[in-house]
Amino acid sequence: MSEKNSLLWAWIVVAFATGLVLGGGGVYLAKGGVSKKDCISLYPPKAKEVGGDWLVKIDDYAIPKSEFEAGFKLLFSQIPESQRLNLPNEKTLKAQYLDTLLSEYVLTIKALKEGIQNSDEAKALINSSLRGAIYRLYLKKNSPQDESVFKPSKVEIEEYYAKNKAQFEKLGWKADQIRRYAEQDLAQRKMQEWIARFVMAKKEEFKIEKNKQLLEKIGVGDSLGIENIQPLPQK
Repeated sequence: MSEKNSLLWAWIVVAFATGLVLGGGGVYLAKGGVSKKDCISLYPPKAKEVGGDWLVKIDDYAIPKSEFEAGFKLLFSQIPESQRLNLPNEKTLKAQYLDTLLSEYVLTIKALKEGIQNSDEAKALINSSLRGAIYRLYLKKNSPQDESVFKPSKVEIEEYYAKNKAQFEKLGWKADQIRRYAEQDLAQRKMQEWIARFVMAKKEEFKIEKNKQLLEKIGVGDSLGIENIQPLPQK
């Protein structure tokens, strides 16, 4: 497998591992929702529902053009700009994505029909994947539009550099490498701090009660670091 194809495959695996396992019994009904729009189906739509907008038919199922385009756009958006130069041309990229999508759906249909989703392990994985996906989507929806708020100042970068210079120099890093890493690491920390404050603010909107006796019985200790998180500034 070529370097370009290996890179593409790595990104496809990541995208699908976190994105496709989102349902149980073929259809996952969101709690509190009873309408069709509250359901996430792992099965492709029926061919008769798609009409002439199908790209591939799998027995009486079909992969519609709209789903392919939305999935490809999402996948491509997850690939860093610095990695895109190593990718095949768009036509080849789309062909590989369609082949992966087809393979995923063939195995998904087969597995669901065999009842793989009914095991405790599968249910735990499905619920965990769904919660994680919704969690990330909600954070993305509410994150600051101006991402420069996460950009560290020159003073912060220089302080980081001075504090960690000796450690990185032992690894053979040069000054410009250390500063670039410092900027990335500090930006990531700022983002994580924002997430922690945002989540804390949302928790305050709910009545949360912990069964301390039962938690202690199953070996769950106290939360760490919550008291040190500064609240989000009021609008």
